[in-house]
This record gives sequence, C-alpha cells and structure tokens, in this order.
Amino acid sequence: MKGPQTRNANTHRILPIVIAIVFVAAIGPTATAQVIEDFEGYSDTPALLAVWPFATSLDTVTPNPSAGTQSMYKQSFDLSLGQGSYIHRLFDPGLDLSGQSVHGWARRDPGSVDTVGFRIWAEDGSGVVCLSPIVLVSDSSWHRMDLEMVEDCSLVDTTNITRIAYQMTNYTDVTGNVYSNFDDLEIGIFVDGFESGETSSWSSTLP
Repeated sequence: MKGPQTRNANTHRILPIVIAIVFVAAIGPTATAQVIEDFEGYSDTPALLAVWPFATSLDTVTPNPSAGTQSMYKQSFDLSLGQGSYIHRLFDPGLDLSGQSVHGWARRDPGSVDTVGFRIWAEDGSGVVCLSPIVLVSDSSWHRMDLEMVEDCSLVDTTNITRIAYQMTNYTDVTGNVYSNFDDLEIGIFVDGFESGETSSWSSTLP
C-alpha cells in the first residue's frame, strides 16, 4: 500500500514578476533660478521708490519667505477705484525670458480685508501684457505666484520684457484696504511641463 503522496510546495508556486520601467530624461544645460529682486539692496524707502515707484515703504520687520530681512510693503486704498492695484519695476534693456518662468512671493497683512488676490504680470516693449493665475490669500503667510512664459504669455514678446509687476485685487470688500508685502522675484528655466508634446529627450529602460 502506497503511503500518502506529497507534493513539493515549490513545484507549482507562482512567482511574482515585477517589471519596473524607468523614465530617463536627457537633461541638457539648465540654469538655476536667478533672483532678480530680493529688496535687500535698498538702504531706505526713498531708494526703494526710485525703482518701485508705486510701493509704500521698505519693510525691515516682517519675516521673509526665504533668506534676508527686507521686503516691499504696499498699502492700497479702495481697489474698486483702481488705486494702487499694482506695483511695477521697469527693465531697460528688456529681459529675455523666453521659455522661462517668473516667480514671486506675496503676503497679506492681518489688517487687510478678508481675502486678497495676488498675481504677477509681465509686459513687453510694445505694451502687450500677460498675467499669472490669481492666488487667493486669506491668511498672513507668504504665498508664491507663478507666471509661465510658455503657457501664460503666448501673445507677448518674451524676448523683450520691459516691465514686471505685482498686482493685488480686493476679493471680499470693494471698499476695504489691502496691506501687502512682496519679496523674492526670481526667474528660472521651465524644465518640462510636457505642454509642447515634445518627448524626444525622454526614454524608457528596463532595470
């Protein structure tokens, strides 16, 4: 009489097969973000106003979003009348920002109305303007604004940007005041948003 038959547990074990696909980009030379305005070089408010004529004052008290101790302060009255709705800086010669991004930081002072909208806009030498998406802020922390030259500025000559501005909009009370700080305006290469459909620099490999 045959004894009970046994089966090797490994005979019919299904081994899991894991396939990992790694996408690799052939990254060419890129530039790190360049800060074009951190407000640290101004000795006082008159020096700031010589470059940013619609600012209110130089702020040396409010903590910065990054390194440094100074930012630009703006007090705006009744934005429904268009008073002080933006603060700009002129660039002569114009900046070549083609294929790049512009980033900046904004902060709503607690004394402001409930919600404030911030954005960045850029203007070329012929007066055509492009705008970043509005960032709505209802607290007193720093918030970043992003203007993408490829996506947001298709009608603008991005090789000749002659003015960059911070803009604020009163969203909850058209007669209220807005008190704001702005800092760390920077430009940088927009590495890959995949918006163009161009993927030739990307490849896949099996490890």
